[in-house]
Amino acid sequence: MLPCFLSEDEWINLDHVRSFQYEDDPLLVVVTWADGKRTTYRDQKAVFLLTTWLQIINSNTTTTPDELG
Repeated sequence: MLPCFLSEDEWINLDHVRSFQYEDDPLLVVVTWADGKRTTYRDQKAVFLLTTWLQIINSNTTTTPDELG
């Protein structure tokens, strides 16, 4: 499970994301879920979602055999 907390009482599971799109001005994030439904997030929720998504992407790095020593 990849939780993303959007507010104190709202969170979503990013494991179910099929695609992820965002626009800068105004900031909005459109998520297409595995079932094909789409949800648009704006303002602070879009910031939380984008920040969490980028953290996940940046933490998913691979290690080559050479790096293992």
